Amino acid sequence: MPNALAQTAQPTPTPSPEGVRLNVAGVARSARLVAAPPLPTTRSWLTLYGLPAHWRVLFDDAPLSPEVDPRIPQMFIVPLDDYRAVFRGGATNAFTQTLAALSALLDAPSPLIAVTEDWTLLPLSECSNVMQALVSRVNFNNGRGVRWVTHFTQEIRPITADQLTYVFQGVTDDRRLFVAAYFPLQTDVLPSSPSELSASDRDLLRSDYQQYLAEVAANLKMPTAVFTPSLRALDAMMTSVQIDADALLKAQAPAARLARTSDLLNLRAAPSTRAAVITTLPRGFEVMLMGRSNDNRWALVRLRDGRTGWVSAQYLEPRSAINGLPVIR
Repeated sequence: MPNALAQTAQPTPTPSPEGVRLNVAGVARSARLVAAPPLPTTRSWLTLYGLPAHWRVLFDDAPLSPEVDPRIPQMFIVPLDDYRAVFRGGATNAFTQTLAALSALLDAPSPLIAVTEDWTLLPLSECSNVMQALVSRVNFNNGRGVRWVTHFTQEIRPITADQLTYVFQGVTDDRRLFVAAYFPLQTDVLPSSPSELSASDRDLLRSDYQQYLAEVAANLKMPTAVFTPSLRALDAMMTSVQIDADALLKAQAPAARLARTSDLLNLRAAPSTRAAVITTLPRGFEVMLMGRSNDNRWALVRLRDGRTGWVSAQYLEPRSAINGLPVIR
């Protein structure tokens, strides 16, 4: 699949040959569409951690991360059937329940909708989505969704002005594609650094974290609150999204590329000879190529059993197999 996304800063989005279009005016300078490799479920203890091969819209110079990092501005477009097939056993039920909860939220007749604190955010990251503020429906050209403002963290710390994220969760009308977006936000209603936190807020943070989060959310709802980028611009970008599922799914198959090992080869957890060895592949073993390192020395590959890892590119045949693969940082 071509590694580009046609986009524009004009009022009318420009169609993309890959099947996605959107208007980034007021949000970013540019955007590009990238075919992203699967994210294996074995890398995390989280039940719904993992992704099939999918697409990402990356903004400006944002890198293609091998993990789910909600702090990077990006949009995920994931085939739902493939997404469901990633999981097994109880995880399949949990995934089905999460999608049902999203559908119920989008189908609710009332304009007032709520996202609870235990909401499962997809794709799952190892950072907690601890706050749900400014929840609103935002529908796009051929789909529906909901957005809110949150804070991602792995520990209890003060929330500062530059630690917010715009979150979007939705599906296309034909229910073939799941769409998620993350965009970092800044605001003028929160302290710029932890040292600027008031004594009362610091005491509340220590004594009652949930109440502290509730007060932060209340501050974000103030009519005078200013966000950068603005929520209006972000909502307009998501509203402008139009996805041609037929074009994307048709382009998915050619994105897969196969190679064989030319010798015994270690499959590693990272592109380094010091990284942990996942397994050793025999000579002549077939692998699916998913991406490459920036220096072209390593290739990210997927095995038939679903495991992924890095191998030294010089031991793959043909040698030119990694040419044109997306760079994974």
